Amino acid sequence: MGISNIRSGLKARLETISSLRIFETWPEAVNQLPAAVIGLEGGEYNAGIGCAKWRFRITILVQRADLPGAQAKLDPYLDEAGAQSIAQIIEADRTLGGLQVFAQVMEMRDYGGHDYADSKYFGANVIVEVQEV
Repeated sequence: MGISNIRSGLKARLETISSLRIFETWPEAVNQLPAAVIGLEGGEYNAGIGCAKWRFRITILVQRADLPGAQAKLDPYLDEAGAQSIAQIIEADRTLGGLQVFAQVMEMRDYGGHDYADSKYFGANVIVEVQEV
């Protein structure tokens, strides 16, 4: 299957949220907001049955200047359902476009201030577990 293919599948699902700029890998800078950056958090190899389980961290970033406004911009991406819901978008196609995987949104964490490339953002991390089948 491959990590790159799974990352591309996640990107394709996230691109269905028109208001969100998607980065498949960490860029040098994040200049277009709101943005989602797909990172690999970890994984488990299981050579005995020929499949692996991966944990991807999708970092959602919005402008931080106005904290109440930042939270209002971020929250729809973190909701369980809705047009901007990352959970709903990914779980609507758990195969990520026909890959031999099962994707599941596991948790949201790190809600608050985020620093990246000498810039300050407001954001959160959404953890997606992808099991190869």
